[in-house]
Amino acid sequence: MRVTPFAVPPLVAALINFSLTYWVHLQAPKGEVKRSFLWWSTWVGLWNIMIAGGYMLSDFSRVNLWYKVLSAIVVMFLTPLFLNFIMALTDSPGHHANRWFLRLTYAFSVLCAVLVMETSWIMGGLRHYYWGYYPMAGKVEWMFSGTFFLMVGYSMFLIFGALKRSEGNARNQLKFLFAGAMVGFGSGVTNFLPLYGVEIYPWGNIMNSVSDILVAYAIVEYGLI
Repeated sequence: MRVTPFAVPPLVAALINFSLTYWVHLQAPKGEVKRSFLWWSTWVGLWNIMIAGGYMLSDFSRVNLWYKVLSAIVVMFLTPLFLNFIMALTDSPGHHANRWFLRLTYAFSVLCAVLVMETSWIMGGLRHYYWGYYPMAGKVEWMFSGTFFLMVGYSMFLIFGALKRSEGNARNQLKFLFAGAMVGFGSGVTNFLPLYGVEIYPWGNIMNSVSDILVAYAIVEYGLI
């Protein structure tokens, strides 16, 4: 393992993620919103750890195994966990169609996790960029990416719908959550580009720290959870 400055942003982001997760665990009242937020925030922290480890590992076989295992466990479930949190926050799971959609997203994530571990269809290999090793897209990675952005888009649709219906404190909560999600997932596009050979540093790991700060502000100032 080598020390590299390119691993610092995801490590800092992970520290922010886990700190926020622990703080919410201590301070927020029990319930589905808190539970779903803790799962999602923890998984984002693990994703940052995965990325940092991939940059620091220098042995090809080890970093390949590292990415395969953590991609299957972490990356494949990031958006279903976020969608679960948004549905809990906006009281959306009560709708029959939403319950089934959420179940389908988890089932699809399990399928993708199996494909990552057992085939090269989603993760097709590794490429070494100036910042370190990074996964390359397999022949059906587009299927995962498309579903990823579909779930993000639907989550934003739910937030925007709840924002239009809300007022006062609840509206301020959702404004910061919406802004945080836009920053986090919008910058996350740069994390997909190197999968297809575009040599651009993945800024998503830096910007999800900004996203966390916005969510933390909503929690502290407006009692989001």
